[in-house]
Formats: sequence, structure tokens, C-alpha cells
Amino acid sequence: MKISAKLAFFAIVVTLAYLGLAVWGMGGFAAFFSHAPLVVVVLATLVMAIASLFTEVNLSSGEREDRANRWVLPAFGVIGILSGFLPA
Repeated sequence: MKISAKLAFFAIVVTLAYLGLAVWGMGGFAAFFSHAPLVVVVLATLVMAIASLFTEVNLSSGEREDRANRWVLPAFGVIGILSGFLPA
């Protein structure tokens, strides 16, 4: 399956936003990038995000689920945002 430009753009923007939460949590770019291990983590994350664009992916909807189970999506969204910000 060939990845669309829209999906590639979305993947990169979301990755940068997630990294931005960590930078913000550390107090800014200078504070974050003054730690060498964090620079390596950022570089590794960006390399993996870009590499994922060239792999075979499957984003099909799969088996239909009950609409009542969709309450977990906002919960996972909040957990994802907190897990990007709080560790910093």
C-alpha cells in the first residue's frame, strides 16, 4: 500500500507535536537540547517516523466494532498527551 501525502504529513506533524510537548515540559529548547541523551532520543524518533513512511502499512478499518466502544478514543488521547508532557 502506498502511503498518501496527507498521511505522511499527518504522521510528521503529530510526531513533531509529541516531541514539542516534551520540549515544552522541560522548559524550552535550550533546556531540552542541553541534555545529549534527549537529543539522541529526538533524532531516533525522527528517523523512525521518517522510515515508517517507506514501509508497508495497513490502516484498514478491519473488523467493525460496536460504536459504544468508542469512548476509549478520547481517553487514549488524553493519556497520550499526558505521557508526552508529564515525563519531561
